[in-house]
Amino acid sequence: MIDTDAAATWSSLLAAARELGPLKSDAFRTDRARLIDAARASLKTMPERRLALEVLTWLEPEVTAAVFDDVVRIASHTHRDVLLTRQALGRLPRETLSERIDPVVDRLLAAEDDDVYRRLAELARHLGLDATLARIVDRALASTDPNIRDVGADFDTRAPAPG
Repeated sequence: MIDTDAAATWSSLLAAARELGPLKSDAFRTDRARLIDAARASLKTMPERRLALEVLTWLEPEVTAAVFDDVVRIASHTHRDVLLTRQALGRLPRETLSERIDPVVDRLLAAEDDDVYRRLAELARHLGLDATLARIVDRALASTDPNIRDVGADFDTRAPAPG
């Protein structure tokens, strides 16, 4: 026997999914610059950020590319939205990621925060950006902050395994 509340919830989810197709088409036809401005504004507000990241995974990768710096910044500062940032960025072509990520990473690492180093190293590893990960590791290992050096050691694939 199917729980009627669960079945009603499932039906509501299906109805919402059906509405998504036409909305994606509307987004494709709308003024791209204004759509990107709206996306950027949503990414800056905590109540909308999670949904904005989810919406980015529904739209063309070009929209994510337009707010690339914002998404990488979010990835470097949050645990809560890490999966959504990885999904949004992971849809971009590898060439786009490789060309665009290093300047953003350099700006974010200037804060000298070990958590930012760790989040960015995780992101680079997840996206398969080995050269970026190596740059983060080298910079971390050269830091005077022992916590940042620990991040470098944790992600240094050139180091022998302990034990």
